[in-house]
Amino acid sequence: MLQIVDKNSKLEDQISDLYKNLEYKEIKILQLSDMIKNCEREFRQFSQLFCKNSSLLASTQTLAIHIDKNTCLETQVRQLVQKANQQQSKLDLRTLLDTIDNLKQKVAFLESYDQRLVVLEDLATQHDALFRMHRAQLNKNEERFKILEGASYNGKLIWKIMDYKIKKKEAIEGHSLSIFSQPFYTSRCGYRLSARAYLNGDGLGRGTHVSLYFVVMRGEFDSLLPWPFKQKVTLMLLDQSGKKNHICETFKADPNSSSFKRPEGEMNVASGSPRFVAHSVLENAKNTYIKDDTLFLKVMVDLTDLEEL
Repeated sequence: MLQIVDKNSKLEDQISDLYKNLEYKEIKILQLSDMIKNCEREFRQFSQLFCKNSSLLASTQTLAIHIDKNTCLETQVRQLVQKANQQQSKLDLRTLLDTIDNLKQKVAFLESYDQRLVVLEDLATQHDALFRMHRAQLNKNEERFKILEGASYNGKLIWKIMDYKIKKKEAIEGHSLSIFSQPFYTSRCGYRLSARAYLNGDGLGRGTHVSLYFVVMRGEFDSLLPWPFKQKVTLMLLDQSGKKNHICETFKADPNSSSFKRPEGEMNVASGSPRFVAHSVLENAKNTYIKDDTLFLKVMVDLTDLEEL
């Protein structure tokens, strides 16, 4: 009996559990039904959207096709523009290259002329130097010819001094203290001599007198002549009035003086009169030692007992 009761209790419990499961299943079924309804509703909405999206997709596809065509056209246009620019650049570059070539040719031409100009300038400089040298030699030869033409070979010198005032001023200012005459000779193969004048004076005569000296110079025939020089010498200032009121001073060469030995250099030390004539006498208007700003000096060598070669 007890066993039957226990079994009934278990069965009741099982039935109760089944009812509970059934209720749970029904609830689940209801939930699933709701979910299905929601899904159907969403599906309908999606279908509507899909229809709309299909139209939009078709439009989008058409637009994409036009965009692709546009892109292709833009690419072609860019290519054409690029080709046109390249052609223009080639044309411009060709013109530029031609211009550059012309400029290069001109530059090369000018450079060649520059080189020629440098050569010509060098040649001109050389010719100028040669010209100056020849001119100097010509002047020297002319001076020598003048000296030779005016040279005296009889032991007498007539020395014409022009521009007295200027030369005296130069002496006072120290620019040219003394002046030399042209050489003269005792004979064709004789002693070579000259005179030297200090227009503003020298030594004791500085500033007050004209100093006049006699100079023995080195000559071509010195080795054949007797030394020392022993002749008598006369220094003269010539009167230009015609009255022959000359100023004279005579001295005999001192054989012991270095002024009369055989010259070792171009000339010996000058010997003569530091106070030959006073400025007051020379420049006096009553006298005619200076005429037209010119004076004449004379030097005479006594040729007595002097053998001619």
